Amino acid sequence: MNLGLDDPAALQHVTRALQIVKDTRNILDEVPAFPRPGSIVQQLQTRPVLDDPPVDLVLTLHQGARSAVECLDQIRRFIEDDIPTEPFVIAALMRSALLASARAIYVLGPESPDEQANHAMDILVQETDSLFRCYRSANQFSQLVDLRVPQDAFDDQSARRVRLMELAPHKRFTETNTLEGAAEIIGRRTQSRLDAEGIKTGATMREHLLWMFNLYSGKAHGLGWPKLVHHQNDLPGNFAADIHQLASMTELAVRALRSAYVTPQP
Repeated sequence: MNLGLDDPAALQHVTRALQIVKDTRNILDEVPAFPRPGSIVQQLQTRPVLDDPPVDLVLTLHQGARSAVECLDQIRRFIEDDIPTEPFVIAALMRSALLASARAIYVLGPESPDEQANHAMDILVQETDSLFRCYRSANQFSQLVDLRVPQDAFDDQSARRVRLMELAPHKRFTETNTLEGAAEIIGRRTQSRLDAEGIKTGATMREHLLWMFNLYSGKAHGLGWPKLVHHQNDLPGNFAADIHQLASMTELAVRALRSAYVTPQP
């Protein structure tokens, strides 16, 4: 598979990205199994709805960060160990890393506790919608009846869902909403000379994330249209730029998670 790494500049860019992935895995290993007393996540869990949601906030944050790291680390092994693979596999891993890292950034990136809480509810609305699609499908099974959700568990989860939907700022929250929100937060955090020079960091980030999401979703789902858009090599888009962006995003997400799990220093 040709990822364009015969170009020295692209190879250098990808090499830096893969080192970020290695470093980020080490940072993830430093994240405690559970948030410490007084930590950002522990304080979020004391808020109404977030104290007993259908899907625990710790679970969704930790799984998101780990998923992003594991997906990118698998791509790293494909490249560094010269393991044969296919563009569809790379695309699926890139898409998963993109969405997983964006979720953690969307919740933990803001500085305001109120904004963090509202964003956490948005993400849990998304999680809950997905969970209940699984519940509703399983409860209609006529053959694999052991997979049906017990009625008492379904009722308890439904009550939690109603409570969440009553207070959540959005009644529906999509993957695109998550990416746009994460891009806006990253743009805020990286206000710099780029903005002074007329480069809109947040807008540029938003466009890049949405471009990657559309391309890699189409490719991962086995659709034909990604063959019709800009290609440099065997993947649509610019792999070197995309993997570096994803590695940097995942590092930001994992660093935010680590900070949000520890007790703040006085």
